Amino acid sequence: MSKNVVVFIEKVENGGKYLLLDFPVKKNNEDYFQNFLEQINSDISPDGASMLEIENATFESNKVPREGLYYEIPKQLLQSNIWRENTIVSETNNENNDYLAYKITAEEVEPLNFGNALRYWQFVNNIDNDKPKNLEETIERLNEISNFSKSLKLIAYNVGQGNMNEIHFGDFSFIRFDMGAKNTANIIPVINSVSTKYRRTLNLERILGNKTVKPIRIFVLSHWDIDHYNGLLNIDNISLSEFDLFIVPQQLPNITSKRAFSRIAALNVLSVPMRHRHPIPNATRLQPIFNNRVFRLFRGSKHYNRNKTGLTVTAHKNNNDILLTGDIHYDQIKTYLMRYSKGTNQYMVIPHHGGYAGDSRIISSFLNLSEVAISVGNNPWHHPLGHIVNEFNTLVGPSNVRITQTTAIDYTKTI
Repeated sequence: MSKNVVVFIEKVENGGKYLLLDFPVKKNNEDYFQNFLEQINSDISPDGASMLEIENATFESNKVPREGLYYEIPKQLLQSNIWRENTIVSETNNENNDYLAYKITAEEVEPLNFGNALRYWQFVNNIDNDKPKNLEETIERLNEISNFSKSLKLIAYNVGQGNMNEIHFGDFSFIRFDMGAKNTANIIPVINSVSTKYRRTLNLERILGNKTVKPIRIFVLSHWDIDHYNGLLNIDNISLSEFDLFIVPQQLPNITSKRAFSRIAALNVLSVPMRHRHPIPNATRLQPIFNNRVFRLFRGSKHYNRNKTGLTVTAHKNNNDILLTGDIHYDQIKTYLMRYSKGTNQYMVIPHHGGYAGDSRIISSFLNLSEVAISVGNNPWHHPLGHIVNEFNTLVGPSNVRITQTTAIDYTKTI
């Protein structure tokens, strides 16, 4: 009797012609990835890369699975003959070997039928860890440093199709927001270069008023989407240990996110649960968790669209605001981030790499925006979308819309 195989839909692109699948974390002695490997007679390690990349897929009755949900794998994908030896992703034939196990082109596969989505909470894995050490002291240290800093600096690193931003408080302290890219080869050099640069200043103490304070480094992950976190799979242990605090969403959707979290599990981690579902249908609230003089961290509420449920960061200095949005939607930015951001000049990294993020007509209401950055690279989804770029061009002027793919350099702004 064949064993049950459940998959998580990591990415759906081009109307389903491109799929990226993963497997739920082993739970209640049910190992879905191992079940899959047994059914296709594979001898690759179940402890390594687990994602499946499928191109040119077709579907029965045009029923495309929804991104971010769990389904039973279609029987057509359990035929061992379609997973031929040359579909295995190895270190020598793909730059994303840290998360891809197999990739196939599905022209010869019969149309797929994923059926109905399964219950999400049956398969998601919650991080179970203690409250991080010295949390209040860490945040207060950040406050002290920022108060004595004359300015803040925003950096949106050029990592291709992905996201890695930083807010710098003075010379040596910063918050890093996300660390991922669709192509692993794009982000590894950036991580290595930045880590080497900052390591030289790690133990420098700064005299702030009548106190001596060490630099502080915090990492915040917006959500467990591969092009926002796969840098965690590659960054070296020394660089990880240099962060004072990691803040991540509590829910791990798949094996790859579990592998990434395992890199930081023994360090100082605050895992943030989603807020309970908003009572208004289709609405997703953002709730401030930290709301102090300079730094604000927001969490989303439960929603079927994981882009709307993640963490976001804002910072304030000298009547200026920085907004790091991850993949949240424009209505959330207007209703929540803008409510707490009172600066007359605002600088934002546009959500979802300039792709779909809800009703773009809302953009025209962001009247205090001065400049925006779009973190984007070569991609099959036509990011940034033309009408999104046009909306921001109209709002702040084309010279103030900085697209990393176009400039081929990091975006930096000191306020």
